[in-house]
Amino acid sequence: MELSARELAEPIIGRFTVLSQRRDAVLADSRQVVRRSANSIRASHRGELTEAAVELAAARELADGMLALAQEHPEIYWAGYVQDALKEVAEATIVLGILRDG
Repeated sequence: MELSARELAEPIIGRFTVLSQRRDAVLADSRQVVRRSANSIRASHRGELTEAAVELAAARELADGMLALAQEHPEIYWAGYVQDALKEVAEATIVLGILRDG
């Protein structure tokens, strides 16, 4: 029993479709993580520590979702934008910690 080209291609197309959807979702989430982290850092520098903590919590929640989507696909996880977003969360956490806790 020989498979047709279409039968051979369907699982491959399905995988690439899922991969593309995941990549789009992770990229969108990474942008939001960076934005919320930056908002936290700016609020920290203004002395608005409660607002900084709220923004940081939102960034962390988005980062968790981003990681959950990316971990199944190393080609997405290691593309660079996931690490960039996580670095921003780390920076926001450090800035808030220093300014809040000394």
